[in-house]
Amino acid sequence: MLTIKQKQLDTIIEQSFALHPIEACGVISGLIGSDNPLTVIPMDNSAKSETFFRFCSKQQLKVWREMDEHDHEVIVFYHSHTNSRAYPSKEDIKFSIPGKSHHLIVSTDQNSHGEIRSYRFVNGRAVEETLKII
Repeated sequence: MLTIKQKQLDTIIEQSFALHPIEACGVISGLIGSDNPLTVIPMDNSAKSETFFRFCSKQQLKVWREMDEHDHEVIVFYHSHTNSRAYPSKEDIKFSIPGKSHHLIVSTDQNSHGEIRSYRFVNGRAVEETLKII
């Protein structure tokens, strides 16, 4: 289960709709060894694509170094889907980072009404998990 604060989710939703039709992306960091998401970090989608995202490599290096300095790690990877529901695509699964991280998808597609879902990627499969908003 992913437990996330409403304010954090609002930040992600705002970014996702502001960048539409380009996919938004980012991470939420938290203390190493914790499952508590603390800091939303919007990332630049260097692909500038409506169908996939790629973190800007320079920004990613900077953000990962800052997380290391503060004993943080990625708790949540997030991105938006602009032309589909909030289900992982084949590419999302193929390029996912397996492990304990959560993967949050926000749909900005006009037919999905801001659908938000969270997943874990296990053995090459997306497993939906409960999303608890506090």
